[in-house]
Amino acid sequence: MEQVQVEELYRILDQASQLLAEDLDSSYLEALIEICEDVLQKTIQVENNQPTANVAERLKTLLNGLNLEKYNDDDIRRGIGLAYLRAVQVDNIQATHHQTPDSIATLVAYIVAKFVKSGDKVDVLDPTVGIGNLLAMVANYLKVSNQLGNVSGVEIDDTLLALTGSSFDLQHINGNLIEGDAREVQLPMADVVVADIPLMHGIDTVVADNQIIYAANNALKPAGLAVYVVPSNILETTATVDFLGTLTKSVYVQGIIKFAPSTFKNEQAAKALLIVQRHGGQAHQAEQVLLAQVPALKAKEALPQFFAELDQWITTL
Repeated sequence: MEQVQVEELYRILDQASQLLAEDLDSSYLEALIEICEDVLQKTIQVENNQPTANVAERLKTLLNGLNLEKYNDDDIRRGIGLAYLRAVQVDNIQATHHQTPDSIATLVAYIVAKFVKSGDKVDVLDPTVGIGNLLAMVANYLKVSNQLGNVSGVEIDDTLLALTGSSFDLQHINGNLIEGDAREVQLPMADVVVADIPLMHGIDTVVADNQIIYAANNALKPAGLAVYVVPSNILETTATVDFLGTLTKSVYVQGIIKFAPSTFKNEQAAKALLIVQRHGGQAHQAEQVLLAQVPALKAKEALPQFFAELDQWITTL
């Protein structure tokens, strides 16, 4: 039933965005942002006779059929995520702006939820928030158990940040969204950091990626946890020694989780989770650094064992 509702929400957002984009001669993404704002405001915004009266009426009819009360927050996250995937195709959006797949975001949220102690509320930061899919997944997980404190996201692209703002409002996530480069802005302190580290262009990619991680680690409170989505070979490059040397000055490297090769279309796109914990408080180096691989989804008998071992390992932190 949930999937049906997500697809229904996506179809409405998609039809409305296409209609508005054609009328305004804008990108699909810009139209999607406008439609999300219209949904929030419960009205079709018209400026300088744009959209035209005919299109505004058609949009009103479409959006009047949208009853937000029938969708939970995660339905909304997923529906907007599907619409963004459509924008990626239509607008030919660069790979650095692609969203974190749910298969990865779900595991990040699971690890964070298991790490947070019962009764605690935690502040969460994503220094490369993009359209907010990863941060929203984590926030929605923690909301269920009333463990969510402040939510902050940093993004250098103002268009993506605009979509994140509307998406968060629709999901009832009170987020502090900051426009800027995570390596340059003052990052809010957090108990938990999650980030899908983007591939940077025009500069040394390894150095840029690492600088984002260093900056985010500095925003962690003592004993805070960070889970980074990184290239699966992050500890297998010529820069590994320098990276680990700098990294371990402020955090403990607690684990690396790789995903089954079948998760990705090609080997170059393979990702892993880098799990670190800030020095201080009750934090200590795990007796056994977790080195694991998520079983392929078709290996159903192996998944319960993976999660049982993961749960046990988290209790040692």
